[in-house]
Amino acid sequence: MSHWTDDLKDMMEYEFELETETRYVIEAGNIADYNWVNHVVDVYDESGRARIRVKNGVPRLSLKVPLFSKDTTTSKTCIRLEYKPITKKQEKELLLIRQLVLAEKGAQTSEKFGAPLENKDGTRTWINRDSNGNWWIEADEGVPLNLPDTIKILGTQKSGIKV
Repeated sequence: MSHWTDDLKDMMEYEFELETETRYVIEAGNIADYNWVNHVVDVYDESGRARIRVKNGVPRLSLKVPLFSKDTTTSKTCIRLEYKPITKKQEKELLLIRQLVLAEKGAQTSEKFGAPLENKDGTRTWINRDSNGNWWIEADEGVPLNLPDTIKILGTQKSGIKV
C-alpha cells in the first residue's frame, strides 16, 4: 500500500529570492581579525546561471535567471532558486552534478570565505574574501551600509561570474 508521502520522498527544500545586490570592494585589514565561519566552493556552468555550491561541506544547487532590465550601474538583478538537499542521497546526486559540470568546457570555480561583521548600528552583515585575495561586502540595492571605521570601501564591482 502506498502513502501520499511516497510522492514526496525525493523532494528538495528550496529558497526563492528576487536578488538585487551591490558588491562593495573593500579594504578590510588583517585576515586574522575575523572569524571565518563559512567556507564555500562554487562551481558554475559556462553560462554562470547554474551553480553547485558546497558550503561548509554541504552541497546545494542555485539557478539564476537574469533580469537585465532591472540591473543598475552597480548591481545585478536575478531570480535565484536555491535547492537544498534533505537526504544523503540528494547530497550525493548534487556532488555528481558538480563533477559533471566541472568536466564541461568553460566551467568556473571560485573558493570563498565569509565572516560575520557587526556594523556601527549593531546590525550584522558578512565580509567576504576569495582565494585570489579579493575582499567584498554584498548588500541589497538601496540598503545603507553602516560599516565600522576599520572597513574602507574602494568602490563597487559586478561579479565576474557571467549571469
